[in-house]
Amino acid sequence: MVPGTPFGPGIRSLLAYLHHSHHVSFERLSRIAAELFGLTISQGAIANAFRRMEAGMTAATKAITDKLVTAKIIASNETSTRTNGIPHWQWVFLSKDAVLHKIAPRRARSVAEEVLGGHQPDVWTSDRYAGQQELGKEHQVCLAHVLRDVQYAIDCGDTAFAPKSATTCTGQSGLASDEAA
Repeated sequence: MVPGTPFGPGIRSLLAYLHHSHHVSFERLSRIAAELFGLTISQGAIANAFRRMEAGMTAATKAITDKLVTAKIIASNETSTRTNGIPHWQWVFLSKDAVLHKIAPRRARSVAEEVLGGHQPDVWTSDRYAGQQELGKEHQVCLAHVLRDVQYAIDCGDTAFAPKSATTCTGQSGLASDEAA
């Protein structure tokens, strides 16, 4: 038999998708392959297939990163995640031509700096996290984050920031009834 895997790109992609997006274990992947497709594949063969996919994934990540680091405008955010039960951070970097996800053990400015590789976009859009400040020539605060924070203040009854008015909301675009007319 020729060295490599007897499983084509469709099977490998499906296994990788189920494992990484839906957290299906190797044992269950083996069982799913057998029960749905009549395909006998061991857990070791699945691990080997994933190992062989690494070079292609690395090349794809480099191509995405290369597009990202030429962008004039980059938006970024990070959120907590778990990898093998250990807290990590999932970063996302977005330009008009590329989206890069990166799992890192730290929520630190160095993660973004490593991805940027010295590139400084004209505009960097992010929340107000200090680690994401001054990465671009200009900084735009993410309006979705601002809206979330404002809505939280309103929902909590903040009277200094979001005082109640004599009008009531119509529920349409957040306009008060006298503004909607």
